[in-house]
Amino acid sequence: MDEPEAVHALLAQVRILAANQRANARELRDAVIAAHEAGASWSELGRAAGMLRETLFRQVKAGSPVVVVKASHKMGTDDPA
Repeated sequence: MDEPEAVHALLAQVRILAANQRANARELRDAVIAAHEAGASWSELGRAAGMLRETLFRQVKAGSPVVVVKASHKMGTDDPA
């Protein structure tokens, strides 16, 4: 596979993974709402999701998909380009 074909294939992979992430974030939001309606506290839900309960609460109340992100590097150490 030459370089342009490799780049094309990698871009297709990025598109697929991004779509999957969006779908998973919506499904996670639905699961959080169902668990909360069943009696789970925001603290329990935050621990289960691995995020601060306040952040989880804000995302759900805003109607946003729930996105869990943990920083894996110090700010300013990676070049995004």
